[in-house]
Amino acid sequence: MQSLSGAMTNYFWKDRVITTFGGRLDKFKARNTTTAAITLADGTVVPALTPQQKFLSTGYFDMDSMWNRFGPWSRATGRTKTGGVVFQPFRGWSKIESRAESGDQWWQFVRNFGLVYNWSNNFDAPSGAQIDAFGKPLPNPQGIGRDFGFQFTALDNKLFARITWFRASSQNQRLTSAGTAINRLKDQIPLTTPDSAQASVDALFKGWARAIAKINMGIDPRIDPAVPLSPQQELDVQAAVAKIWGLPYTYYESLPGTITATGDAVATGMEAQINYNSGNWRNRVTFGRQATRNSNVLKQYDELFAFRNPAWQAAKASTFLLPQYQNLATYRIGDQTNGTQVDLTNFLTSYGYNSSVKITNAPGGQSVQDFINVSVTPQVQLAKDLNGQEAPGQRKFRWAYNTGYDFTTGRLKGVGIGGAERWEAKSIIGYYGKASGATASNPKLLDLSDTTRPIYDKANSYTDLFVNYKTKLWSDRVGLVVQFNVENVFENGHLQVVAVNYDGSPYGYRIIDSRKFTLTTTFNF
Repeated sequence: MQSLSGAMTNYFWKDRVITTFGGRLDKFKARNTTTAAITLADGTVVPALTPQQKFLSTGYFDMDSMWNRFGPWSRATGRTKTGGVVFQPFRGWSKIESRAESGDQWWQFVRNFGLVYNWSNNFDAPSGAQIDAFGKPLPNPQGIGRDFGFQFTALDNKLFARITWFRASSQNQRLTSAGTAINRLKDQIPLTTPDSAQASVDALFKGWARAIAKINMGIDPRIDPAVPLSPQQELDVQAAVAKIWGLPYTYYESLPGTITATGDAVATGMEAQINYNSGNWRNRVTFGRQATRNSNVLKQYDELFAFRNPAWQAAKASTFLLPQYQNLATYRIGDQTNGTQVDLTNFLTSYGYNSSVKITNAPGGQSVQDFINVSVTPQVQLAKDLNGQEAPGQRKFRWAYNTGYDFTTGRLKGVGIGGAERWEAKSIIGYYGKASGATASNPKLLDLSDTTRPIYDKANSYTDLFVNYKTKLWSDRVGLVVQFNVENVFENGHLQVVAVNYDGSPYGYRIIDSRKFTLTTTFNF
């Protein structure tokens, strides 16, 4: 990425108006490697790597085969613009200045009172070549920020305070939740193990199509284990699958980037800061309130679902099996009495041809429709339910108090002590569930989030302490500071729950480290 930036500060009306302006131009480009076919900018097609080209005789992937197999460049250009103003209308007036200098606290407040305003239009460069499921580059992530407030100093400049209110919006941000939803639709079968278990609808569709293609080639699916395919047979299967699947076999792998999804968010809140410094004693109090709401989180998901769902709904074994193999729409693998049951009749109700969908699996893996009901629909429904609501994991309120004192006389001269107390409010870590009734084998299964019943973690508080010693060495030419910090003094270390199931039981944890000790030595020349 290339960046060009500049900034300026201006003083007007005898320094009563101070403005700042800045700008940056970013030019970003990235490209991915792939084993699939590559279409170059001039229309030339570089063929996909064959299994013999991709793998060594040892069976391991040949990393050298990827060199110079780059897809087309993904490019993005964006501009960031910022500006701000501090307006102190009563500064520099002789009568106000004289009264303030005489110690009148009211006029000190008036003299130093100021209004502040800041704005920004931001471009956030993506982390790589990112596209939707149709190969189209995702729109540039960008944001707009605005904040305004007031500030003042008083008590002979010992006290400084600033309070601001803000609104920040972001568009086309890459969202993990939306990316998870779209990943549960698109094909993820690795070409190294094409019949392996996968957890996405199009991957299961490809597995279903592979089972039919091999049957049509005369390969008896009831044999256990299945007969390994020769390289030519694998190519023939892939060609047949493409016709059933409705897309080139390596469609997703051939796209010029990483498929992901975007969303928008708006954050509003306020921040306050108060500093009081009296001689050797320093104090600072900060307070913040923030609420973030997401929106438009399923744009790319909805587009892909609308594109692929008709094919999933219409896929029937009777349409694709040759006449002589119509009886193999259902069968058992191996033991014809107790072997694995396979049903290819309809794709959405199919099972048995892939370990991800077996009639003997737990709910969520008994058929394709069962997988959709348990693993796709709840994820999508939660994202839709959260549109316009406060983002999970966000702590709405927080405050902190920092203090320090330096000894400049007596036996403790050069010693400094201090610390901080920090607090943050509880946050949403999940929602209780409710039953959709879509899972026939267990209609009371909690498979949807009930966003009216959030689950919170507890509020947290932290205590930090420090002690330092300052002196000068070598005839006062070099300053020395030795400081010892203890961060989160009362923490012994624990697991903190960050995600819960629909019944309230935890499934995700974060390791909270015990108190941290740090000793630093700094030389100032």
